[in-house]
Amino acid sequence: MAYYQAYNVDFKKLGLQTMYEHWRKAKHNGWIKAVLQPLVTLYSLFVIYRNTQRYKLQITPQVCFLEKALNDKYDVELRRIYIDEPPEKQAIPLYRKTEAKKQVLYRKSEATELVLYRKNETSVFSVDFLIVIPVSIAIDMPELRAYVDSYKLVTKTYTVQFI
Repeated sequence: MAYYQAYNVDFKKLGLQTMYEHWRKAKHNGWIKAVLQPLVTLYSLFVIYRNTQRYKLQITPQVCFLEKALNDKYDVELRRIYIDEPPEKQAIPLYRKTEAKKQVLYRKSEATELVLYRKNETSVFSVDFLIVIPVSIAIDMPELRAYVDSYKLVTKTYTVQFI
C-alpha cells in the first residue's frame, strides 16, 4: 500500500510548505499556486492515465474478466453481455466411392434426421467462444472486435451473437 501512496502528492500544499516562513503571505501564496498550476494539471492527467492503465492490467483473458470489461464498457447498468460456449455439432464424414467406406444416409421417408453441416459449423472448426449481446445495446462492431482482440488470447476465435 505504501507504493500507491507515493503518487498522492498535493503540490499546492507542498509548494506552500517549502516557502520561507516570512514569505507565507496571501500575495506569495497566490503566486506559488499560479506557478504550480501547470504541474497540478499534468499530475491530474497522470493520475487519470495511471488509473486507466491499472484497470487494463486487471483484465485478463479469463471469461469472467472479459465479461466484466465488456459490461463495464457497453452495458454498465444492466450487465447483460455474457460469454457462452458455441453449440457443438458433430461432423459426419462423407466418403468417395473409391474409398470403399460405408456411408449411412437416410431418405426423407425413413424419418431419421441426419443433418450434414458445413466445415465451419462443426465442433472441429468452430469458434472457441460466443459473445452474446442484447440487440438493444448499440455497438460499433469494429470497435468491439478491437476491444475484445486486445484482451483475448491470440489463438482463440470468437463470434458475436445478438439476441
